Amino acid sequence: MQRRTKKDLELLAGETLLDYFIRHTLTEKDEKNVVQVLAHMNAFVFGQTERKRKEIEDFGDYFLSNGLEESSRDERIKYFGEEDAYILNIYYKLFEEEERKRILEEIEDISLEQRYEAMTLTDTIFSQIKEDITVTLSTLGGPVIFNYYKNDAKNTEMLKNEFFIYMAYAIKLGKAGLVVRIKKKPKDLLFGIKIEDEKWEPLRVYEFLEDYEDGLDLSVMYTEISRKYE
Repeated sequence: MQRRTKKDLELLAGETLLDYFIRHTLTEKDEKNVVQVLAHMNAFVFGQTERKRKEIEDFGDYFLSNGLEESSRDERIKYFGEEDAYILNIYYKLFEEEERKRILEEIEDISLEQRYEAMTLTDTIFSQIKEDITVTLSTLGGPVIFNYYKNDAKNTEMLKNEFFIYMAYAIKLGKAGLVVRIKKKPKDLLFGIKIEDEKWEPLRVYEFLEDYEDGLDLSVMYTEISRKYE
């Protein structure tokens, strides 16, 4: 890894965050160097989120689209721990804000029937939070992961409202899937739900195993739920 002077680490006049990243990784693309550059870039965006919003988004889009998020993940964990690089966390937050805004616009005109499906699906999922659970929503736009904990009871209504927004979006799309993982001993429980034709339906265990892309996992116990709402 090349040695850089203090002057090397500064942003040049008119240089964007993406320009800076490319300048310092163009000839040295190894993961350790990428992580070092990210560490220096953290200082450029601290307290500057709104002023540099477009630059952060352009950099983050480049970082993900060029496979750098995946290739540098292990090295980032070593360096930053589970918190990850500050600049990437800001990018993810901005992305989530834009995504939420888009989804809210999409569901402005949902029908009463679609709203009912989303509400009953939300109630069904939240009835499972007697233990810690992870819910993965899969749509054509990619997966969205929700983590809920049994000690979150005081925030239940807020969490349900947020979850409902995504369920309403999935129902309106008309086709999506949910995988729910419940923390249990000795084995976690896993079950699936499918959304088709703007309605949701629990998957039987054999259906879930046929559709589950990760294949058979012997560390969990597969189960199924019933739909109580018609």
